[in-house]
Amino acid sequence: MRVLSRFITATFLLCILLVFPLHHSAENAASAGYHDYAGLSSALKQLAQQHSEVIQLTSIGKTGKGRDIWMLQVSGTKGPDPLSKQALLIVGNAEGDHVIGSEVALGIAGYLAQNYGQDEEVTRVLDSRTFYIVPRLNPDGAELFFGTTLHEYAGNLNPRDDDYDWKVDEDGPEDLNGDGLITLMRVKDKAGDWCADDKDPRLMKKKTADTPPGQLYQIYPEGTDNDGDGHYNEDGPGGFDINRNFPHNF
Repeated sequence: MRVLSRFITATFLLCILLVFPLHHSAENAASAGYHDYAGLSSALKQLAQQHSEVIQLTSIGKTGKGRDIWMLQVSGTKGPDPLSKQALLIVGNAEGDHVIGSEVALGIAGYLAQNYGQDEEVTRVLDSRTFYIVPRLNPDGAELFFGTTLHEYAGNLNPRDDDYDWKVDEDGPEDLNGDGLITLMRVKDKAGDWCADDKDPRLMKKKTADTPPGQLYQIYPEGTDNDGDGHYNEDGPGGFDINRNFPHNF
């Protein structure tokens, strides 16, 4: 019962951290906006340096683009050795466009480190538990979020033949209107599935049985058919969605 009680307390602490706003400080800097790879690396190194008694920063691997996958080990100075304590793994930003996960993970690490020795509950938890925190599992995919043309992409950028034509990454999106965003575009097509809304023609709705063929559209991601196969942007920056690549019932 004692172990279960401590586990519930630790779980409750995590819920509090996730639900309520994090303390703003130079150490977690969550309020300053999202971190790109260089900014996140710098923030993690600074946090580990300022709280070296409870935090160890290590790289658990390199991405295809040569970026470090950083992991923080957060544990108190008392109690069993950190490797012998019960542990909790926190992983953020497995999908490239889910950069908010990195900020939450960074904030949790900062909260724990700042309050160790100051807050009775945090101190007790860290003296009996070890947190392994990977703020950004997918640094390559996340870096697209910070490009000059914004495009939501979940994969890890490992080259991949998505349309099975023996070529890789040859038909990605393009910013045709130069607004800095990859959005959706509509193309008139008598065999299309969409039509413009009657009240606001900027909006699209599903066609009905009596929609005239001349008012039908198909909707595509913004760009051109680079490989001439009749499909738009179906083989862009390659990679696997790490967050959808687990074994069955993982």
